[in-house]
Formats: sequence, C-alpha cells, structure tokens
Amino acid sequence: MEVNKMETWKITPGAANLVGRLIVSCHELNLDEKSKAIACKAMGNESVCEIDFLQADKMGLYDNLLATAKDLSKSTIDREVVIKCFGSRRHEQSALNEVVEVGQKLPVQLHIFLLVHLLIPLKIIGQTEDGLIGEYCNDGKSVKIENILLFKDDLGKDLTGKTVLFHYAPVIQAETDPEIIAYLLEEQKKCAHFMEALEDYNGKTIKIGEFSKAIKRTIKNMEL
Repeated sequence: MEVNKMETWKITPGAANLVGRLIVSCHELNLDEKSKAIACKAMGNESVCEIDFLQADKMGLYDNLLATAKDLSKSTIDREVVIKCFGSRRHEQSALNEVVEVGQKLPVQLHIFLLVHLLIPLKIIGQTEDGLIGEYCNDGKSVKIENILLFKDDLGKDLTGKTVLFHYAPVIQAETDPEIIAYLLEEQKKCAHFMEALEDYNGKTIKIGEFSKAIKRTIKNMEL
C-alpha cells in the first residue's frame, strides 16, 4: 500500500490505544524501539500519525485494519474497527498464517494459540493472586482462562461479573457495549478453526501464566 494513499486515513486516539495494547499483548518482547515508542504514545491517548504507525508496524496489522474499515464503510479507524478486526475471521486467518510461519504445528499448541489469539469477550468469574479468571462461552461450549493480566489503567477496577475484551494474556478493554459483544460472538461462530479449538477445550481450563511471563515483564518494563 502506498504511503500517499494512507494520508487520507485517520486513527482516533482511542483506537490507537487499543492497537497499542494489542501489539504489546501479542508480540511480547519482540517489539523494536520504534514500535515500543508508538505503542506507549498510543496507550497514553496521544495522537498517533498514521504514517508513523505504518512504519512501526512490522506485523501487517494496518492492512487488516484498513480492510475492516472499508467493510464497515468507514474512512476513520476507530475503536469499533479495531475490535471487529481483531475479533474476526480475518484475524483468525492472520493467526493461522503466523503459526505456519513459526512452524508451530502441534494440535494442542495450535488450539490454545487460536483461543487466546482472537480478541474475545470474556466474563470475569474470579481472581487469584496470579490474576483474573475468565470464561468464554459460545454456541453451547465454554472454556475457562486463568492468570489474566491487567494494564495499570485497569488495576483496582472490580471486574467480577463483567464481560471484558481479552487477547493472549491481558484485558484489552474493561468495558464494552453489549452490541459489540454480540457481534463478536456471532462472528467467532463463523471462525471454523477457532470453534474447533473451543470444542476441543470445552469444559477445560487454560492457564496462561507460563506463556504470559514475557508479556508481564513487558507491561512492567514499559510501565503500562
């Protein structure tokens, strides 16, 4: 995509904040300094230039965001675009492409990867000293996720009983419109591999503590 075509697109501060959280949650300590700077700026609700964002983006996120915005007939990337992009079949395919690239082919690893890699609505049902406990339910199936992290802006909030948006290890958004939650659940029913993974883990618990250690360090080191 040519840079001059990007100049007509805008990213709202709220959307950039979500993207910053998603980048940090997904790619652990592999962020380069440019990406870290953009993510921190975005998560501070500062205005982010779309050209800078594109230059910092090594993961192809921007093209998917643009495609989702076009699907929604929007010329601005706002929170709705980000949420619907990362909770969609489009992101499922991106996740599968990533697994293939890194050679991660074991079925169990793939299923866990898919269940935490989409942006999913998760009802918080408890808490331990290691983090929150949430439950994802869709199409009569459910999976529990333990050791969920929080960014500092959400620390101290009582989220018990609330449905949050979760991705990989942390809560990405603590409060979400019920219509968005309903949209994500319907969209994720159409994610064939994701639903296969949910069937495989139906009634089970995924403890994400082990593979979220690097993300926890990143959140601490970047003071996020």
